[in-house]
Amino acid sequence: MIGAGAIVVGNAAGTGEPLLATAAECGFNFVRHYDGQQPLDELAAGARLSFFLFAEADDPAVHAPVIRDIRHNKQREIAYAPLAYFTYRGSEDLIETCVGLGFDEVIGMPLDRERLVVGLMRQIETPQVYYETAEYFGPDRRRFSEPRLADAFLRGHNVVQMARRIEFRRSLTAGIRILGDSKGEPAKRTS
Repeated sequence: MIGAGAIVVGNAAGTGEPLLATAAECGFNFVRHYDGQQPLDELAAGARLSFFLFAEADDPAVHAPVIRDIRHNKQREIAYAPLAYFTYRGSEDLIETCVGLGFDEVIGMPLDRERLVVGLMRQIETPQVYYETAEYFGPDRRRFSEPRLADAFLRGHNVVQMARRIEFRRSLTAGIRILGDSKGEPAKRTS
């Protein structure tokens, strides 16, 4: 993962510990822990692209404020950074919650180097589509073949009145490149 950084969100002494250890084996430019105190810009400094790796929590919604801070960041490299949630539980309800929160990936544990790299590489050099509404900024989840997951996205976000559609590509060497933007300017967000 040369050219990228890893920022682990969550309890470093608990569920975040295996993420920190595995990420350290993957060749990231850096692996840092986010405890909610440091400015995100400082944490991500030194890499064209940073992956935010979220440790499992009893309820993934506890990460919502951090996700909001990332997605509302003024720096493109942070706002469009891949967000991955790591979990030992793979229930439909948990995945539905993660979809609604705007995670790019949900990756099962236990974790090894190969599983981490394969999961994160799906976010690199592939066109991604995000939607921005007054309440949401994140991946387009309407493409899910599982109707329940697509419905969860549609229920949680007013996609009928989409304010903005952004297509972009993440690169380990070039960072974030915008390929298309339906509005050319951010929507006014309420959250």
